Amino acid sequence: AARFRECLAGSPEAAAARKYLSGRGLAESLLERFGVGYAPDSWDWLLRQASTAGIQVATLERAGLVIRREDRPGHYDRYRGRVLFPI
Repeated sequence: AARFRECLAGSPEAAAARKYLSGRGLAESLLERFGVGYAPDSWDWLLRQASTAGIQVATLERAGLVIRREDRPGHYDRYRGRVLFPI
């Protein structure tokens, strides 16, 4: 959740998401307070972030954050190009 939040707050990839949220009247302070994040439109952004943080792919798969590929070995991110509201 923290990586998604950091992405929304400062990544150039999230510029359109920030503009969209601002246009909906959501202030940065509110987004920070509720931990709103952004998943970049990439097949493996979360997988790369997790690898850097030492998080196992199996953990991400059990959490439903990545999906096992059917056509070849490996996984891909479930959420891409989306604003995320943690629950």
